[in-house]
Amino acid sequence: MSLLLLTLVTSASALRVSDPKPPKLSLWESVFDKWTKPSPQLPEKFKALWEKEPDFSTPQSQGARSQIKAYGASQGGGNLGFDAIKLVVGVPMMTNQEEVLQAHLATWVTGKGVCDINSYGNSECHIFPVFLYGNSAESEEKAKKLGAKGLSLPVPEPLADDDGFQHTGPIKAARISKPANSQDRAIAMRGKSYEWFKYAAKNFQWATHLSKMDADAFPHFGAILNDLASGPSKNLYWGSAMGDSASCNRGFMQGAFYIESTNLESCRQQQVDEDFPDYYKKGGWKTHEDGFFGESLYRAVNSSKCPQVTCMNVRAVRRYEHPV
Repeated sequence: MSLLLLTLVTSASALRVSDPKPPKLSLWESVFDKWTKPSPQLPEKFKALWEKEPDFSTPQSQGARSQIKAYGASQGGGNLGFDAIKLVVGVPMMTNQEEVLQAHLATWVTGKGVCDINSYGNSECHIFPVFLYGNSAESEEKAKKLGAKGLSLPVPEPLADDDGFQHTGPIKAARISKPANSQDRAIAMRGKSYEWFKYAAKNFQWATHLSKMDADAFPHFGAILNDLASGPSKNLYWGSAMGDSASCNRGFMQGAFYIESTNLESCRQQQVDEDFPDYYKKGGWKTHEDGFFGESLYRAVNSSKCPQVTCMNVRAVRRYEHPV
């Protein structure tokens, strides 16, 4: 009798402590979940991709050059050349994406020619990754642990009750102080890219190019460096063209990975400041960050703040894997 009672009690306790069923995601949460979070297989996929990746310490001609469309009447002078490339790559991260971060650190970040930003003077350094976090206490600590490869930006960090991958739990919207009382997680995610380019233009003037890459994108830098080396020394806008961008004065480059010549950022920022004196209150965040970036750059060109750009559209060739 005692044994039976003990068994029943034990079984009941097991039921009580079992994992609760995750709450169902709202439609908005489900859509945003797919937009901003990688698949659980990302670490394994990154490892497999890295094993096949050629050494990108020297230019690679991966992909047909004839399929790369460069257009626009840039005044950027001659080709940049491989040795001169200094590409800073900003990668927005969330604090719960530790496995995603480690996948980056264990693969392409270990490649020859990839260095901390403090080593920009080294002639063998061409790629400088910076992982971007918000300004919560946890995110600041994450950035600090990464040293020169981490950066905390003045943007509230999106909150999540999951492991950073798709469809694993409910999402909590971040509380954004600007605008007041807003709980729109999109503001935080898009604001991070907005703040990144402001920071990069001010602090990395030694760079030839500034860029933003999604956390769930895997770059083929051998081919990318070849593109930049054969491109103009200034005024370049590189990426997978979206929208009406064939004339290089409308549309934008898709947000998984896009690159600009550093000289364009100060004049683009002038246009942004003119259009949106307060990015958060005046609604700049309502546009997807890649569209916002491209549209502001073209407006800066059309208003003569920026010189005419050369657009390099790599949509027809594989320069990165996304989403992984």
